Amino acid sequence: MIGLLDAATYAYSYGMVSAMPQHLDEVTYARLTGSVNLEAAITELMKTPYEKQIKDAISKGKGENLEEIEKAVVSHYFDVCNAVINTLPMDVRDSSKTILLDEFDLGNLKRILRALKAKSVSGKEGKSTDEILAECIEGNIKDEILKELANTEFKSAVDRIRTLGFEIEGENLFEIENSLDINLIRKWAREAEKVKVIEKFVKKRIDALNLKAVIRMKILGVDADNFIKKTSQGAYLNFEILNAINAAQINKENIDAIQGILSGTPYGDLFAQIFEEFKKTKSMDTFELEIDAAAASPAVIQNPISLEYVITYLRKMWFDVRNMRVLLVGKKYGVNNEEISKMMVL
Repeated sequence: MIGLLDAATYAYSYGMVSAMPQHLDEVTYARLTGSVNLEAAITELMKTPYEKQIKDAISKGKGENLEEIEKAVVSHYFDVCNAVINTLPMDVRDSSKTILLDEFDLGNLKRILRALKAKSVSGKEGKSTDEILAECIEGNIKDEILKELANTEFKSAVDRIRTLGFEIEGENLFEIENSLDINLIRKWAREAEKVKVIEKFVKKRIDALNLKAVIRMKILGVDADNFIKKTSQGAYLNFEILNAINAAQINKENIDAIQGILSGTPYGDLFAQIFEEFKKTKSMDTFELEIDAAAASPAVIQNPISLEYVITYLRKMWFDVRNMRVLLVGKKYGVNNEEISKMMVL
C-alpha cells in the first residue's frame, strides 16, 4: 500500500503536470500545418508553450537551424520527464523511465524497418534518412544508432538490432515486429512485477501492443494464434478478446468486426474514430500511432491522482514533440500540407 508520504509525492507530481501548458490543440496544429514554409512554421511554433526553447535554439544556431530546434524541443521533453519523475518515490523512478523510453525504442525500430522494407520492395528511393528520423524520438537507443540503422538496408538493420539485445525470430517484417512486441511486453511484465504501483499503466500499454500486433497480422493475412500464446494479457483485452479478433473476418478493406468485439471494453468508443480514419487512409503506421495516442488518453484512467496519470501525461506529451518534428522536416523538404497532416497524430 502506498504510504502517506508516497501519496503526497504523487499529488505533488499530479500538481506539476496539471500546471504545465496543455497539449497543442487542433486549431494550433491547423495553423502550423497551413504555414507556407519552414520559416512561417517556426514563427507559428513560437506562439506555443515551446516559444522559449525555439528562441534559445535559434539564438544558439545563429538562425533557423532545424537540427538545433529539434534538439531543443526533444531536450525540453526529457527535462519535463525528468523533473516530474524525480518527484516520485525512489522505488518507481527507474521503472517509470524504463517504460517511457523503451516504448519509444520499439516505435523507432519499427518505423525504420518499415521504411527500409518499403525501399527494398519498391526498388525506389523512398523516405530519406532525415524523414525517417523525424518520426522517431530518442529513447534508450541513441540518435546515432538510429541514424546508422536508417542508413543501411533491411537485413543489415535487423542484424544490428539483434546486437542491441533484442531476441528476434523470423526474417520477414511482420515476424520481426511481433518479436519486438514480445520483447517489450515481457520486459514490462518484469517491471510491473517488481513495482506493483505501475501495474495498471503497464497492462493498458500491453493492451495497445497486443491489439496492434493482432490487427497487423490479420491485415497481412497471418494467423495470430502463435503470438497470442506467447504474449501476456493486459488490463481489458484478455485472451478471449484477442482470440475473437483473430477469428474474425478482418482485412485491410474491412475491419468493422473489431469495433463490435471491443464494445464491452473502455476501448470501444475510444478507438471508434481511429477505425473510421483507417478505412480512408489504409495507413498502418498512422493507425498504430493513433491507437497509441488514444490509449494514452486520460479517458482510461480512473484515479487522476496516481502514478498512472503522471506517466500518461508524459506519454501524451510525446505526441506533440513527434508532431513538431514531423511538421518541421515536412516543411523543410516541401512536403504538401495534406501529406504532413496524414503523418501527424492529434
